[in-house]
Amino acid sequence: MKKPYLALLLAAMFSQPGYAALKPDSEAIVAIKLDKQCRWQVKKGIDCTITQQTTVLKDAGRELGTYTLWVNEGDKVDMLEAYTLQPDGRKLAVPSRDIQRGDVPGQNGFQGYRFIKLAYPEVAVGSTLVIRQRRQEARVAPYTDLSERFVATADAARVDQLNLRIESDKPLHWRSKYTEGLLQVAQQDEGRVFTASLTQPLFLDTTESGRRFRLRLGPQLEISTEPDALRYLAPVAQAFDQRLRDALPSRAQSTVDSVKGLPWQQQVAAILRDINERIRYMGDWRLNENGHIPFTLAQIEQRGFGDCKDMALTLAAMLRAAGLQAEVALVRSDVDNAPPLLTPYGYLNHAIVHLQVDGRDYWLDGTQKLNALGGVVSQLEDRPAYLLRDGSVQAATIAANDPALNREQQQIDYTLGADGEWRVGGTNALSGVVAGKQLLAGLEDSPQALDRELADTFTYGSMKLKDAKVVRPELVRLIDTPFRFSVNASMQNFSRPLGRFRLVDMRLLDQRLAALREYQAKAGVSDYLLETGGWDVTVRLHGVRVVAEPERCKVDSPWLDFYIEPVKVADGVGLRQQGLRKRLWVTAEELASPAFARVLDELEQCDAQSQILLQK
Repeated sequence: MKKPYLALLLAAMFSQPGYAALKPDSEAIVAIKLDKQCRWQVKKGIDCTITQQTTVLKDAGRELGTYTLWVNEGDKVDMLEAYTLQPDGRKLAVPSRDIQRGDVPGQNGFQGYRFIKLAYPEVAVGSTLVIRQRRQEARVAPYTDLSERFVATADAARVDQLNLRIESDKPLHWRSKYTEGLLQVAQQDEGRVFTASLTQPLFLDTTESGRRFRLRLGPQLEISTEPDALRYLAPVAQAFDQRLRDALPSRAQSTVDSVKGLPWQQQVAAILRDINERIRYMGDWRLNENGHIPFTLAQIEQRGFGDCKDMALTLAAMLRAAGLQAEVALVRSDVDNAPPLLTPYGYLNHAIVHLQVDGRDYWLDGTQKLNALGGVVSQLEDRPAYLLRDGSVQAATIAANDPALNREQQQIDYTLGADGEWRVGGTNALSGVVAGKQLLAGLEDSPQALDRELADTFTYGSMKLKDAKVVRPELVRLIDTPFRFSVNASMQNFSRPLGRFRLVDMRLLDQRLAALREYQAKAGVSDYLLETGGWDVTVRLHGVRVVAEPERCKVDSPWLDFYIEPVKVADGVGLRQQGLRKRLWVTAEELASPAFARVLDELEQCDAQSQILLQK
């Protein structure tokens, strides 16, 4: 489901003026003024005239001197004018030789796109790039209503002005979040006219970086002709239901027949394998009908490829034919689990399957080569889902993963030999999503790559294994019991000199704590992706003399629990490290709190017990 063009234009339209660690306005690379005047007709679609002025503030902003308009098949875009306005008042039109029009062809029956690419003349710091366009977009089938969703993200652009006006032939409904004092909104004509404008120039960029930090308090605005999410999605549910009523094609039916009588977990595993091997995933991001409803079961089998909704439809149909209770669920696949404010159009981007057995809920993703019954990947965790059940829509929630069911349980023995070389041997049991992350390399790459990944779970920091031998079972497509394996290897870089001693560093939290310390030093404003999960690791060192035994410590908090306790070893030293990551996200407010700062101190002190000094 492709992101609406308006959302792309307004991706950086909001900011929050009170944050300590937002970058100053002076760091913006461009300043934008945007005017959008639209007419919504529910039976026809959206007709908008858009004027965007982008002033280059820094040299990096000159890269925006090349601009591309993308056009879906069935839509119409007229470029009314495009020019560079120089500080001295000169108006330099984009010459026809620097306007490229073309097509990106579809593949295997999938729709392509048209594009218009502009190269602005004489772009320099101080230039203003102006484009005025008229965009006419047909209503997307099978929906019977219209809506738009705008979510601000951190961006190097500053928005100096925004004017949005929508005239509709049906009353408009809207909701916003984090916009108080930032956005002026009005409605007239019994709700059929909506206007919005910024009250001040806004700049949204943060001092934090990295995949775990995200500004999730960015203002949001949603507008729709239908305020009820379930009613909005009803036409989609009806279309899916019609597809599910078709008979299974021959190859799908053959797989279902072959698993009858097996335990349900084995049935699910075999059906997932069949879908993943028989149907090649191919994304379909069209804004027409097949961008939102699947092809028929027969078409999917005949073509041999499909996207998430095609694979979810096939998976649900096969599970039902096997006698299991299953239906397609529409969700947003993204680490950010914030729910929509109004209707889910423009929010949903993925289709999975909800399976219920003995009153328990399971979530299966046909596009993934590995699924775990114990939980879901973080991109699907702790968020709303919309179940398409028998032609109607039901709201549901994908729960946060239970860290006790998604964890690593490990025992490692490091032994110093008479020749001075270290050997390592141990066992590991991976469960739930933790297992899925580790085992995916074996399906996407090679068995050898998987063995290297598994062997590396027995190392800390700069430790390196050589001559590693991994003993493990064959891979499965559905993880319903812990995946157990063992390793034997020799070890390099096991310890490092520290004065008259050698240091073995087996800390598990040091890198994570360092990132959070840096965040606190910047007085950050982003939330932190913690992810749920757990570990229970027992480590024993043999053939060594220690300066001091590790001490017992314990940290309990709303976010993460961590325990270390010493383990008796007759010829050396040992410890047990246990942890639970209990939350998907830690909010910016929590990260900045004194309570969280105290927890970081306690975690750092406890984690330090995993540094062991050895006598030379």
